[in-house]
Amino acid sequence: MLYISTRGVHKPSSPSEALRQGVPSDGGLFVPQTIPQVDRDWVLSLAKKPYYQAAAQVLELYLTDFSKDELTAVCHEVFSEDNFGENPAFVEQLNTYNDDLYLLRLDTGPTASIKDYSMLLVPPLLTLAKKNTKDNMQQLLLTATTGSAGIAALSTLADKEDFAVMAFFASTGEPLGSEQHLKPGCGSNCFASYSSASFEELSQEIRQCLADENLVNTLRDHNVILSTANSLNWVRIVPSIAYYCWAASCRYAHGRLQWGEGSMALVVPSGNGSELVAAIYAREMGIPIGKIIVTTNRNRGLADLIREGSYSRRRKLLHTDLPGLDVDLPMNVERVLYEVLGRDAVQTSIYLNDLINEGIIRLNKNDTAAMQSYLDAMSIDDRRIASIILSIYDRTDYALDPHTAGFISAYETWNDRQRSDFPAIVLNTDSPYRFTRTMSEALLGRGYVRGRSNSVLVSELEQEIGLALPQIFTEMIDGEVTALPVVNKDEIAQNILEQLGIA
Repeated sequence: MLYISTRGVHKPSSPSEALRQGVPSDGGLFVPQTIPQVDRDWVLSLAKKPYYQAAAQVLELYLTDFSKDELTAVCHEVFSEDNFGENPAFVEQLNTYNDDLYLLRLDTGPTASIKDYSMLLVPPLLTLAKKNTKDNMQQLLLTATTGSAGIAALSTLADKEDFAVMAFFASTGEPLGSEQHLKPGCGSNCFASYSSASFEELSQEIRQCLADENLVNTLRDHNVILSTANSLNWVRIVPSIAYYCWAASCRYAHGRLQWGEGSMALVVPSGNGSELVAAIYAREMGIPIGKIIVTTNRNRGLADLIREGSYSRRRKLLHTDLPGLDVDLPMNVERVLYEVLGRDAVQTSIYLNDLINEGIIRLNKNDTAAMQSYLDAMSIDDRRIASIILSIYDRTDYALDPHTAGFISAYETWNDRQRSDFPAIVLNTDSPYRFTRTMSEALLGRGYVRGRSNSVLVSELEQEIGLALPQIFTEMIDGEVTALPVVNKDEIAQNILEQLGIA
């Protein structure tokens, strides 16, 4: 397996080279040169194994210069009971009266976030990649975040030898202000900053840093490889492919679906686009996914592209109560276009040049039809999220975090309109305790949060929903609050040099 660029210029790279470099030198994104194909027996075999073995089996298909024993050992350590409990990535029926709607529970890791499933694999996989490339250099990983990805990166990479991480928290940071609480617990190799820029703007600036030859070469002169812990790096995509394959295997193995007699729908967030990209690759591998439903909030640029075949850049991003969806058009749209267009690097580059130069994408008729053949999108009004959370809680006794509740609502609306017979798997991406104020307003009453501290709200919410508080939030509540240093827009490159003592 080799990796090529969506722009078609960068020379093919080994998996280890692609993971270490993060992004290719031609400004594109790495994708596998060929997509591995699987059959019924391969898919059904996954459910017969513990999750760590199933995940390693998927990773083997994409990381071919890693040995089976290496990947199995890494996954065994990462997806341990200490990190994820007895059943990582388990599939759970939301309502006993509805056999067609299931949650893929991805909220049981150390930071109670979907990000744990990919971020915890970053250090060991990049360490193995370093061994294969024999470059003997240290690695600096940049990440833009609205909260959970940054927390996961800082927690995972703290004090890891030969790694440093810089997390830039966007102005749409999560309501609990968790990035501030986590700051005192960061390792000496961790740098956390706040920016007034949006997540989308930060992601673009990080991508510019990765393409800045002067910056990259300056760091190399100091024995540092510049890369990213965001999903621009393939290391963050392939773990998601693994849990999609696993979820499908569980559904078929338990008789909820019969192979050859129908497909399932996957309901994924827009966000940075990584979940959508991973779902596309799982489908292209042969996993029976009939429809991928992308959920956005009022920042509906990706929804417009999917449903209308066109996109126009917003003048201003809307800040909402669903910060993980506060992205108009994710960077990973490049991978989406590349795969939807039949891996046509030339046409992909044409559309992306239009986006860069004019702020628009207008797909032709055939390309629009290709996109809509298996993708659809729903936009939810985040101003209704409290009522959505309460409605689901009343019907199912599940206190779902605002994002997951939104995904459920999006699927139910889509299903009512389409009258689809696709059974669905919805990603459960986060803990409700990450959004204490939103959850309290939804379940304890409008205006309830006024005059109450986060610690009081957490205690009362825990009493209401009967769900144990994850350790990460106990540490945040009890920890010292420290204001993060501010990095202004267009200052990331300079900040990198200053933090490393090079400037």
